[in-house]
Amino acid sequence: MKKMKIGIVGCGDISGIYMKNLQTAFADRAEVIAVAARTMSNVEKKAAQYGIPKALTVDELMADPDIELVLNLTIPAAHYEINKKALLVGKHVYSEKPLAIELEDGQELLALAAEKGLMIGCAPDTVMGGALQLCRHLIEESAIGKPLSAEVTLHKHGPESEHPAPAFLYQHGAGPVFDYGPYYLSALVSLLGPVREVCTMSGKGFETRTCTVPGPNEGVSFPVEVPTHVTGTALLESGALATITFSFDRWTTREDRMVIYGTEGTLYLGNPDQFGDTVRLMKADESEPSVVQNELAFNENSRGLGVWDMIGAIEDGRKPVASGTIALHVLEIMHALIRSGEEKRFVKIESACSQPPVFQKG
Repeated sequence: MKKMKIGIVGCGDISGIYMKNLQTAFADRAEVIAVAARTMSNVEKKAAQYGIPKALTVDELMADPDIELVLNLTIPAAHYEINKKALLVGKHVYSEKPLAIELEDGQELLALAAEKGLMIGCAPDTVMGGALQLCRHLIEESAIGKPLSAEVTLHKHGPESEHPAPAFLYQHGAGPVFDYGPYYLSALVSLLGPVREVCTMSGKGFETRTCTVPGPNEGVSFPVEVPTHVTGTALLESGALATITFSFDRWTTREDRMVIYGTEGTLYLGNPDQFGDTVRLMKADESEPSVVQNELAFNENSRGLGVWDMIGAIEDGRKPVASGTIALHVLEIMHALIRSGEEKRFVKIESACSQPPVFQKG
């Protein structure tokens, strides 16, 4: 397979693992030839650190005829703009999550990609990791019988004690639903299929938050503009029900963040925003769950795996596992969770997607 030439836009914290993996574990399909961002000093530093030949402005990267695929690692507020620019100049796109902030923008991106005959994919690719793929195998093998319901739970007290500049994580397009939802909801769709309808209630535990991370923002308070506790139920196309809670208003973090209940047992997964975590299974006649041995690949931080798979999908003429279609479905679910809580009503999901195929063979 011919390597695909990639240009990366964005030099934030997450960019390092992408640059490393694409030039090592996934170098059989990918060749990173350029990097760009708003601040050229950051671009030059990353290019030198990872041996990337070209340090460019964003406009220079978009105009480079050698670049076939743009990897968008910018902040969420810039995803739509960068993704659209790349598609308009005829380049495939793989974006960090979410696909866009506004649902209409996500829909426009998919329509533009189809019009141009290009492919668009989107993180998270953690659904392709060893832990979630092991869960998928167990479900496919009827280890818990027919799945009946699921619990999807994020409990923490927000990022102000972890992030040195956390204010944007409490603005429109962020909060617990948009910050963590893509991981958890993509995992739900990957394991059990698409969502038909949601019903939630929501609220804010605090009107302001204060950064506690040492640095220039330590002690700085800022307003909370989005719901920080959203809880409700999703009805899946399969008929299964999922109880969903995303909260930045809890002081504790649950060990099992996804639990799937079936007619013949229960499946426990720790953290769906990791590639590898402990998977436990409890059969109907057992009183305690047991750890399931995981012999699948990609249990370490494998960001870039979705890019690698998408390059193969372009070559093979198939849909990638971390597809734009699923990303748009997840984006609509997140908006529906917020809207249902605000409007106190059921919200139907209009976008259609298929459950992605099993990625790793057992």
